[in-house]
Amino acid sequence: MSEENQSKPTENITVIIAITALVLALVSGVVNYRQNNLAGLESSLRDTKDQLQLAKNDITDIKMKTIQQLVDAELAIKGRDSLLQENSRLREALDDANTRVGDLEAQVRRLDNRLTAGAASTSRAKTAAAKPETRGKVRPIEATAASVDLDIYNAQIAPELQQAVTQALAEKGFKGKYPAPSEKMSMADTTTVFYYDKSYKGLAESLLAVLTDVSKARVVLRKGSSPYPANKIIVHMIGQ
Repeated sequence: MSEENQSKPTENITVIIAITALVLALVSGVVNYRQNNLAGLESSLRDTKDQLQLAKNDITDIKMKTIQQLVDAELAIKGRDSLLQENSRLREALDDANTRVGDLEAQVRRLDNRLTAGAASTSRAKTAAAKPETRGKVRPIEATAASVDLDIYNAQIAPELQQAVTQALAEKGFKGKYPAPSEKMSMADTTTVFYYDKSYKGLAESLLAVLTDVSKARVVLRKGSSPYPANKIIVHMIGQ
């Protein structure tokens, strides 16, 4: 066999080996590419799963916070409604109590007037029966507005109100004095008219009516216990 014929099989084997190596290299490259691609996909999938879990956790936290806020808001609304109902009930009770107090005070004044009138009638009858009236006897001072010895003590009264009171009393014939309260003097809690003799109670009630009309506030009438003359009337004017 010639050398030319012997070299052809060798060349063919070399070509086959080269082609085989090339194919193996291509297959290996494809396999490596696919493996790398799969590894990247697995890593991306793990990241996506982690992000999905974090998102689920955030959604769960938001739901819990929202539910808690709704519960707190509902409790606050119920508490507010309860407070409003209790406040309304207390206001109604206070109004009823004030009305009852006003009715009782009016009833006390009526009873006091009846007792005073009855006592005065009884006293006059006893005096007339025991001592006949004699000529030349000094008559007591007639109970008139001009005869009242009126002291008005002011506490936190606006000058305009004091001027209006003075004018209104003057129109009724009263002449009041405005002494300053002493440090030891105890003032009433609300505007009060004190009279010291039953013969001047009617004038004290007239004063009460004037003060109530001018001040537009509650005024109380009381019988004082101090040893003042019969014509003495003292007023405590208390500001609002």
